[in-house]
Amino acid sequence: VAVILISVALWCKLHSVFVLLCLGAIAWFAALGWIDDFLKVRHGSSDHGLSEAAKLALQIAYGMAFGIVYVGEFFSPLPAGLATQLYLPFFKNPVIDLSWAYVPFIVFTITAISNSVNIADGIDGLAVVPTSFVVAVFGVFAYVSGHAQISAFLIFPFMPGVGEIAVICSIVFGACLGFLWFNSYPANVIMGDTGSMALGGLLGTVAVLVKQEFLFLIVGGVFVTPNFLADHDTDDIDDGDSTADERFDVDMATGHWFAEGERVPFTCVLPKENEEFQKPFDVAIFGHGYGSSRFEAFAFKWAFTR
Repeated sequence: VAVILISVALWCKLHSVFVLLCLGAIAWFAALGWIDDFLKVRHGSSDHGLSEAAKLALQIAYGMAFGIVYVGEFFSPLPAGLATQLYLPFFKNPVIDLSWAYVPFIVFTITAISNSVNIADGIDGLAVVPTSFVVAVFGVFAYVSGHAQISAFLIFPFMPGVGEIAVICSIVFGACLGFLWFNSYPANVIMGDTGSMALGGLLGTVAVLVKQEFLFLIVGGVFVTPNFLADHDTDDIDDGDSTADERFDVDMATGHWFAEGERVPFTCVLPKENEEFQKPFDVAIFGHGYGSSRFEAFAFKWAFTR
């Protein structure tokens, strides 16, 4: 976070509204994540951070403030009438003008993206690698939309000044690569809520500023698709007969489990055959890695079938 802020101060136009909004997103969400991390460290437990309700309320508060600034004609950095236009990928023209209904849409977008990145934070670059690709894509869109001739040629909405976001995306991309040196397998450190919330809040803000909110569903697929499966209906672990080679200690309430000495990107779980469970079995797949999503499960279906 510090590297991003210092680099933005050195290389960006600080009088640009686009830059100021991005800096506000980083500062707000980094402070939110720092408070959560501080409380967890102070109490020595990951259960004693900010409550989910408090996090959500602070995220919504930012989204509301940002949405009012973005949509209001007096403060908006976009040309008149463009801010409330909704664009979809592969459609060159806006599909609808949401007017002030764009504000709750912005709130939902920023809250959803910031939480998705925060949840994905973990070992082996699970958050930082997809973030690098997402900011790289958004940086290209920002550059195109900020260039009068290229945006006209590609039929993109021209937004003067939005090219500064391309510089910010380049800075974030470099910061992510630097952090990956310490976060790649075997990971020595994770970014915590301070980093993941800051990146998530910035990604949500950038997605809105470049008018590509729905593009995140494509380029941020790792964040969108469920990477962790857990049985939230069971509190206890079955202590049935099993050998050490066949059994993992899994907390069925949270889905947490541990594998030491090797990297396990996928684990396929299915019940033993007995009087209660008969073939064909229901199968659960747990994924954790650089890009573990439901689509990769389909790609490896031949191995799971065996």
